[in-house]
Amino acid sequence: MSKPDRFGYLAAFLGPALWGILPIFYVLLEGYSAVEIVVQRSLWAFLLMMVVYGLSGKLGRIFALFRPSRQLIYMLIGTVMIAVNWTTFVYAVGEVRVVEASFGYFVYPLIAVGASVIFLGERLDRRGVIALILSAIGVAIKGWSIGAVPDITLILAGSFALYAVVRKQIAISALDGFFCETIILLPLVMCFLGWHVGQGGALFFDGEIRGFALAVACGVITTVPLVLFLRGNEALPLSMAAFIFYVNPTLQLLCGVLFFGEDFSTKDLLAFGCIWAGLIVQFVRRPVMRRPSMR
Repeated sequence: MSKPDRFGYLAAFLGPALWGILPIFYVLLEGYSAVEIVVQRSLWAFLLMMVVYGLSGKLGRIFALFRPSRQLIYMLIGTVMIAVNWTTFVYAVGEVRVVEASFGYFVYPLIAVGASVIFLGERLDRRGVIALILSAIGVAIKGWSIGAVPDITLILAGSFALYAVVRKQIAISALDGFFCETIILLPLVMCFLGWHVGQGGALFFDGEIRGFALAVACGVITTVPLVLFLRGNEALPLSMAAFIFYVNPTLQLLCGVLFFGEDFSTKDLLAFGCIWAGLIVQFVRRPVMRRPSMR
């Protein structure tokens, strides 16, 4: 395997893994609305990207990407989808519905794999088909344990799958694309902040040093995992990156159980067992046995 492939696998794993433990951070933001949190995430991600690109002298390249084109339309759609996803996830954590949120990211890989086959022309080998069946069984068991497919689950899974597919259509790097998304969101961010301050609210959460630090942290925790996720999707087929993404809901569910006191039942254990069995089938390869040479 080449070095770029190795980094692609690493990025595809680390991005979802970092997202998986984010519910712990959001405990610090209790009391703030989901929209306010997403606004701070977007603002500080934009400022972080401005610093990075400003110091590297690459701002001109980014602004050139905003010429009218099909690629710009894809970027606009992707930006809307990721904003919907962020807001729904933060709302779910604030309402202590972490398990429902994690289920959304259980469903996402199935939708993403299906979309990769239908829209991107990717093909699954025999291992991939078996992994998909096992994962689907696990997701069905998880849905059975919840008793329904909640609205949060559908919104998270659908918006993120559409985002992943749309980003596959954009021929720019993960970092460039993310910066463009923060620029597209900036007018809405500034409008909200102007309204919020006009209503007597603080510019950065509570207006104290702690609020400012949390706002900056929101930018960092938004930028790093998403860029890694996009880099992984860029390097790997979407169907393969989607399977790796199961590390995200696994960690989210563990956070829900360990830090939010949510239940982990026998059905959850069965669901995880099927999903991780699918991952083992997909990614664990037996070494090829070579016959000894005849002399």
